[in-house]
Amino acid sequence: MIVNILIVFALLYCLSSVLLVRASNNNIKFKIATDTNSTVVLQISNTGIWPVACCKALVSVNNSITGISDNMEFFTWLKPKKTRTLIFNVKDNLCGCLRVNVKSIVISDILGIVKRGIESNREVNLYSMPFLYEINISKDSADRYDMESFRYSQYKKGSDSSETFGISQYREGDSVKAIHWKLSAKTGDIMVRDYSFPVDNRIMILTDKKEYEDYALSPEGKSKSTEFALSLSKSISEKGIEHSFGWYDSNREKFVVKSVKSSQDLELIISEFLEAPFYKDGKDVISEFIESDSEKNYSGFILITDGDPKKERLMEYGEVDIYRPEK
Repeated sequence: MIVNILIVFALLYCLSSVLLVRASNNNIKFKIATDTNSTVVLQISNTGIWPVACCKALVSVNNSITGISDNMEFFTWLKPKKTRTLIFNVKDNLCGCLRVNVKSIVISDILGIVKRGIESNREVNLYSMPFLYEINISKDSADRYDMESFRYSQYKKGSDSSETFGISQYREGDSVKAIHWKLSAKTGDIMVRDYSFPVDNRIMILTDKKEYEDYALSPEGKSKSTEFALSLSKSISEKGIEHSFGWYDSNREKFVVKSVKSSQDLELIISEFLEAPFYKDGKDVISEFIESDSEKNYSGFILITDGDPKKERLMEYGEVDIYRPEK
């Protein structure tokens, strides 16, 4: 008799649980937001007339720079027509964009027998800010980066007729205006002036986020490399040297370039720089820069890399200095 009662009770419990969970499935709403640089607020609402005995939120956190991921689970229960607010902190000792994603919400009966999942892909970003420090730059380098005389490229000819890049023999299609008449008369061949390529006296810092097979970086190494690039930009800007800061964002498949005239300009681009991950597949930053539609008229380049990209292609556009972050 008791066994029969228990069986009936179990069947009734399962049936009622199925009905309650199904009825509540479409009544669960939620939103996620950030409160401070490390605090996440997750609100889960039950808009129905039936209570939800158990609600589990599965949240993932991924650091875009280091690639380190972690999962967290939060449990609560929901009264009818009520909202529960879950507040939690997300911190990381390494720098990067911390992507906080609500992967799913699962509601169930109190025993967890009957479950219903609510898929989600809502995400917010927090930022574990980099530590910026001073990088000593030699006086010769600082003077060269800031020279007003860098107005024409020493590496590439262009179309500015006010300056001459070099002299060469006439080729079909050359302008008659470019003919060097005195030299032509002296040599007996038609010689033409190759005009100079006008450049901006600014330099560009190129940060290479490509992961090279022979130069594998640990999560700590990626964080240090990121801090080094931003610290170098900060150190140069504090010397009054305007420059551009460029990198390849593999998520957006886009080469990004920003102008840095002061430390305040650098602060505005840090978040975007932290969102761009290191990547294994694809071209290095030199190739992405050359093949992009970005301006190429710089006096020189600072290449920050942990690998060994072919810098010869970049040298066609200006002088190149290579900086390697300390491991």
